[in-house]
Amino acid sequence: MGADGLRAVATGGPATVIARHCQEIGVLDPDLTLKGLRILYEMNV
Repeated sequence: MGADGLRAVATGGPATVIARHCQEIGVLDPDLTLKGLRILYEMNV
């Protein structure tokens, strides 16, 4: 966890490259946005 319990999340295509060079990123999930869109879709079907 970062300062004051905050956590930085890297998401998206270039997240893997950026996370390698950034110590502040605590979680790497390149598909987070797509996972969220799938959940919203399933809630509305």
